[in-house]
Amino acid sequence: MNGACFVKDAEAIEPEFKRLMFAPAGVQRRTEMPKEILFLVEESPQGGYEAQAPGYSIYTQADTVDEMKQAVADAVRCHFEEAEMPRLVRLHLVREEVIAV
Repeated sequence: MNGACFVKDAEAIEPEFKRLMFAPAGVQRRTEMPKEILFLVEESPQGGYEAQAPGYSIYTQADTVDEMKQAVADAVRCHFEEAEMPRLVRLHLVREEVIAV
């Protein structure tokens, strides 16, 4: 499991980080996993689609968007343990186009 995560406001997180990391012995540390995870989905040069989750070592591919939804859900279930599982998966379909001007 990859411990990296995306933090929007590091200064707001730092006090909670210190509280968790420097808790006295015997004090249970509470960890919160993200409520959602983002996947960037792009068309593959070989056909189909590729998806990756920035900040996590999760990558998958599929032939159609519907198959991609299932592949992403399966990849998330494989990557996280039940207690750490994000509850939502957000897919961003990325399409690159070049326009001549």
